[in-house]
Amino acid sequence: MVMIFMKSIKMTVVDAFSIGIAQCLAFIPGVSRSGITMTMARFRKINRSDAAYFTMLLSIPVIAAAGCWVFLSLLIHDQLNVLGAAFVEGIIFSFVGGLAVIWFLMNFVKKHSFFAFMVYRIILAIIVLIFLFFK
Repeated sequence: MVMIFMKSIKMTVVDAFSIGIAQCLAFIPGVSRSGITMTMARFRKINRSDAAYFTMLLSIPVIAAAGCWVFLSLLIHDQLNVLGAAFVEGIIFSFVGGLAVIWFLMNFVKKHSFFAFMVYRIILAIIVLIFLFFK
């Protein structure tokens, strides 16, 4: 059992490593990072709520690294002037919107399975394959 941000999750080091490796599959176009990590967590017998919680926490370093990369790129190219009021407002609204979506998702997975998400992803994959095949 691992304590993560004051919530105890029944997870081993092997579970966490497997989920982290699964996250790498999101480099493949069309693979959902959150979907693949929750799927691996469920495969490792972690309950839905803990799987979703860990997946949301796992996104923090990825999002922080992307933000740092963009900031450093702007700094290197001397374009920090684009970080005006609209940029700050965008960050604030994105943060609030992200929190609302995470709150909704965490409440949803406590009561429902991932079946609807799985069906959506399969249908979307079939549609994409059809478009690619008949292109």
